[in-house]
Amino acid sequence: MPKIATIDPVIMATAVSRRAWTSQDLARGPYGYLPVLSAPIIFACLFAVSGVWHFAQNLRYPVGHALRVYGHFEPFDVNAYISMQCILVITPALIAAVDFAILGKVAVLFPPKYSLVNARWILPFFVALDVASLGVQGGGSAIAAIAQMDNRDPTSGGNIVVAGLAIQLVGYILFNTLLVVFVRRCSKDPPPEVLWNKKTRTFLAATAVSSALIFARSTFRLIEMSVGWIGVIAKTEWTFYVFDAALVTLAVFIFNVFNPAVYLGQLSETNRGNKDSVALDERTASQDSEASFKA
Repeated sequence: MPKIATIDPVIMATAVSRRAWTSQDLARGPYGYLPVLSAPIIFACLFAVSGVWHFAQNLRYPVGHALRVYGHFEPFDVNAYISMQCILVITPALIAAVDFAILGKVAVLFPPKYSLVNARWILPFFVALDVASLGVQGGGSAIAAIAQMDNRDPTSGGNIVVAGLAIQLVGYILFNTLLVVFVRRCSKDPPPEVLWNKKTRTFLAATAVSSALIFARSTFRLIEMSVGWIGVIAKTEWTFYVFDAALVTLAVFIFNVFNPAVYLGQLSETNRGNKDSVALDERTASQDSEASFKA
């Protein structure tokens, strides 16, 4: 008689118990709900596509959404939850660093009068400020998540996250001020066409949109954490996808279309060629002057 396949009773019991979670059970977990399966898969795929398209920009964000997929099956795993929070906090800051690098690189190529501050200080200053805010946010997230799982009040950890987000937002406000001032000065007193042309203006406009999206996302996170680590916003799943995941997705794809390496490379080469041409003209004029004097 052929052997009939059987299901391991332990596996069956585990599967049944996992689907027997009540809303009260899930409310005590780190998410506060059972993460949906479709949304994190969609966003993980979108970021993976973007990563293949321009892998240097965003290899980490798909991992954050992949952890939310895992959270759908294991909503009480606090380690996965903390890892997801840390990764999703870090990645937008990396995109912001691209914005900082773009303005810093472009401003260096332009005459100093167009920049509100020394252009060479733009990138290191804002990256240092962002790193400091990330350290505060990461530490606060870990403290709050662990306290929540130990049935302790996570408010202190949440307040630390709010402080980190406030530092980050101050940095973004300062950066966007520098960007606006730079563009306005170039518009009022245009530099040579070789620098201030349609391609440069389009690229800076794309950078401004990217920066605005990251600023909006950080503003949402500040409001979310101000309401409370386990507040109504943090425990509402759709807000995460609308005001965090979607905004970061758009910011990443902007730089897939307006690739910084391409635009900055072309701008640098054009500027270098222009300087070489000017230098050659000056040497030629000097030689002509000397020949005329000898004659």
